[in-house]
Amino acid sequence: MSESPSTMWLSGIGDTVSGYRRMIDAIVGQLSDEELVARPAPNINSVAIILRHLGGNLRSRWTDFLTTDGEKPDRKRDTEFMD
Repeated sequence: MSESPSTMWLSGIGDTVSGYRRMIDAIVGQLSDEELVARPAPNINSVAIILRHLGGNLRSRWTDFLTTDGEKPDRKRDTEFMD
């Protein structure tokens, strides 16, 4: 029996997310704590801040994505950019 299109789609999404997670973990694993939080220049975000913002964006976009769209009211986006 073949998989349904929705099962194949969900499986593909899961594989993609897992692949990105492995890459991010491998990259972050190569950084020291100091490198992770260092700002390379004034007004440039650190790797830690970029990852926090990315996590906030993904959580907001995928939470209740079948019933709501876009930014969620409980997200505090501006705090994602604080050291």
